[in-house]
Amino acid sequence: MLRTAVRLSRATAILMVGAVTAGCALLAPILGRNGLPGAAPACSWPLRMAGHATPAQAGLVRCYLRAVAEHNLAALRELVSPAYRVTEAQLAQAADARAGRASARITPSPDDTGIASVRVGYADGAVCQFGIEIVNPQSAGSWRIDIGRSVPGPPGPAPAKTPAG
Repeated sequence: MLRTAVRLSRATAILMVGAVTAGCALLAPILGRNGLPGAAPACSWPLRMAGHATPAQAGLVRCYLRAVAEHNLAALRELVSPAYRVTEAQLAQAADARAGRASARITPSPDDTGIASVRVGYADGAVCQFGIEIVNPQSAGSWRIDIGRSVPGPPGPAPAKTPAG
């Protein structure tokens, strides 16, 4: 009877280790090793890209369009920079995203290679614009979308005291 209990415990432990390992393998591309987002996800969604977009940028825009078209707030949250919080308001163009093949133009910032703007033209004539940025300096493909409400950051240091006061 004691042997059976030990076997079950070993089997349970092996199963748990396997589940944790599989979970880490699935999350590793999404979360970088330093806790910041890793490479942007890539999705299949009809899109005409104009300009010079990287595969990571194009994949991010495709995932954005799919999340909006499917009215999937959870999927959209995974695409947004940690500095922003999305709400249902960002899904307002769901019908536009489902209307047909959209086109997108990504314009890199002339001052910073980790920032770009995106202009999406939907098949029904609607247009939206948003920014994208690299959110993890250790992962060049960690592009995320800047939409939604800005999340207040930690307060900065107190102003330095001057001799006058």
